[in-house]
Amino acid sequence: MAGEADEDAHLELLRSLAGAMYRQGQYPAAKRTTRQLIDRTEGTPHRWANAHAHDLMHSIMITTGDPERVNHREQAIAIYEDVLARYPQQPKGWMSYGHALKTVGRSADCAAAYQANAKIADPERSIAMRTSIGEVAIDYQAAAVPLYRRQ
Repeated sequence: MAGEADEDAHLELLRSLAGAMYRQGQYPAAKRTTRQLIDRTEGTPHRWANAHAHDLMHSIMITTGDPERVNHREQAIAIYEDVLARYPQQPKGWMSYGHALKTVGRSADCAAAYQANAKIADPERSIAMRTSIGEVAIDYQAAAVPLYRRQ
């Protein structure tokens, strides 16, 4: 059990480090660290970490203009779908899935993922957030999380 906790902590450290490097504009280092995370989690039970790594790799590749970026976003979406089918009570998973869908232009699917998140998210713990997805906006600050068309 301690080995599994150590691995989870190591994966979270790699994810955080890669994200920080990306936000600081250290794209080659972020790409290397994200590649380590993908290699370490591909085909393992660490499906969330793998999906997030593919998501981050997509963002890095968009920023650097790498044409392989589409493959990573599609892999992330497929992993989110697989994991959420088995573990649907994951609010953060639904948010990440919705974001990935939004970036590939699947607005209706994105809205459905955000609605799934709203049904299970704890309003006391959720951050105030307003996300625009085409003509649809979702207000996460409200307890009921209404969906409405923009005027």
